[in-house]
Amino acid sequence: MPRTPKPKANASQQKPYAKGTSSARYFDSKDAGYARGSREDPTEKALKQLFDSLSGGANELGLEQIAGYADALGIDANSFELFVLTDLVKVESMGQITRDGFVNGWKQFYESNRRVTPSLESQKQHIRGCIDQCRSNPEYFKKVYRSAFLAGKEAGKREMEIPIAFTYWELLFEPTLRGWRSTHVDFFTHWKEFLRQRFRSEEKARKDAEKRHAVDPDEPLEVLETDGWTRTISKDLWNQTLLFAYKTLEDETLGFWSEEQAWPGLIDDFVVWCKKNGVVKGDGMDVDN
Repeated sequence: MPRTPKPKANASQQKPYAKGTSSARYFDSKDAGYARGSREDPTEKALKQLFDSLSGGANELGLEQIAGYADALGIDANSFELFVLTDLVKVESMGQITRDGFVNGWKQFYESNRRVTPSLESQKQHIRGCIDQCRSNPEYFKKVYRSAFLAGKEAGKREMEIPIAFTYWELLFEPTLRGWRSTHVDFFTHWKEFLRQRFRSEEKARKDAEKRHAVDPDEPLEVLETDGWTRTISKDLWNQTLLFAYKTLEDETLGFWSEEQAWPGLIDDFVVWCKKNGVVKGDGMDVDN
């Protein structure tokens, strides 16, 4: 990419980044083309150039590049913090940050903060504030939670695999809903067990393992947690699970639930399962024996 001559800068135009870095070289030229009559917004141009420095000129960041980007922002990629980032950059499928999502997502922030220069450092500071807000602001957390569904489904698919949902729920619930544990009930553990009993077939799991081994004989013939599932998680079930989790922490007896309410059928079945299996007392609710 040819370099644009750097215009003279006064003190108010100095950039808060280190000289000699790739990001610095990109931002040194961010205003030059605009000054010569380019119609491209300088903030958008700067974000595109920053994305190029992260992606090597490709139109998306893959898993390794996302991990590197998260590390540069001080994000723990093995925690809910990663979902704060995927929400900001408008991730629409697993393992991908697109150029458009990156630019459009961060542009909203910089347009609201005109004095802030697009850079990794300014993004790092903003992300840290968002992570703190996610812990303390339930409405913002709900937004991040809902967008995490998109980050958990494969490209071209409409639903999320249950093992992925287990991992995402664990990461999202731990810092915000005490891991979905009330005073006396570990609802998350029971929710996972209910889904395993209902939708994981041991026979299918063995066949999945055998199929994987047939494709690659070096692959150990063993059943994995990802094998044997017969159902996926829809967007509606994903969103309603969070609302249900909040309710259970307010009333661990599940007294808030009734058949007339508009919960997804699977959540209705989970309540019945909890009553039948003694997870909570069944007072006030008729349960088939």
